[in-house]
Formats: sequence, C-alpha cells, structure tokens
Amino acid sequence: MTNPMAMTREALFTLHERSRAGAVGHIPSKEDRLAERLAQHFLRLPATAQDEVRSLVSVDFGRVLLVFGSRLAVWAARTKDRNKLVAAVTLHAIEDFRFDARENYREFSIIGDACERVGMTTAELWDQTKHAFAGSSLNHAMKVAAPAPLSTMGLVASYEDGHLDYRPLR
Repeated sequence: MTNPMAMTREALFTLHERSRAGAVGHIPSKEDRLAERLAQHFLRLPATAQDEVRSLVSVDFGRVLLVFGSRLAVWAARTKDRNKLVAAVTLHAIEDFRFDARENYREFSIIGDACERVGMTTAELWDQTKHAFAGSSLNHAMKVAAPAPLSTMGLVASYEDGHLDYRPLR
C-alpha cells in the first residue's frame, strides 16, 4: 500500500513541475485530473494529516494550486460537475491563503460563477468544503459562500472556440 503523504508530495511536485514547464494542456488535462485526485485524497485525510499536507506547500506550490483551482472551476462549469467545484475549493484549503488572499478572492468569483452554471449555490459548496480549511484561514475561506461578482474582480466569462473560460475585463 502506498504512503498517503508520499502520494501527496508526488502530486504536488508533479503539478508544480508540469506547470512551471508550461506543459499543461487544454482543460481537462491529465494534470487537471491529478489536481482533482489530490483534492479528493485531501478531503479523506484526518485533520492532522491535512495540516501536514498544508505544511508541504510553499508560496510557489500555492500559486500552482490556485491555478489548478481555477482550471477545475472552469472544467466544472463546462461539464456541470459539482464534484469538480468541491475539488477547486479544496485546493484553496490546501494552499491556505499563503500567497495573497486577494488572489483567492479573485478565484472565488470564478468558482461562484461556475456554481451558478452548475446549479449549485455557493452556500451549498461552502457546506461541503468548510471542514477542509484550517481554523486560521476560516475567516478568509468564508468568502466562498459569498464571492464577489466577476466584474468586481475585473473578470468576465467568455467563450473561445465554443468553450467557456474566464478572462480579464477589457
């Protein structure tokens, strides 16, 4: 049986390296699937193990988790898959607001829009994910339940080549 922490480290390292190399393809990529599995695995861990996982995440790794959180939200909106939204928020729980909480809030607006497209309320999503956040980050994390609109965060939903995506307002 594989060590859960070793699996987690390997997933974080792989996502980081593939992202830095610019080797992540269109949504959904094999890296998106790995990010989703990482989130699902994290949710099954006891709180002490979740804290250990968070301790592995540097600011650099955290940025990668935010990127994949957005990618999972886009994938969720395209496929109407609530589980991918849970995974997207879970990546924020792993990142733990290490980099800059404003980046998390910006991504939460994408997640909020994706919730509407999936037919899920942000309150429902918060209920399914709040246990994944460390106590120290709960005040930031509660913004999942009431994210700012896309336009407030300087974003807009758009379709490129028939696929939903989010881009900066022009």
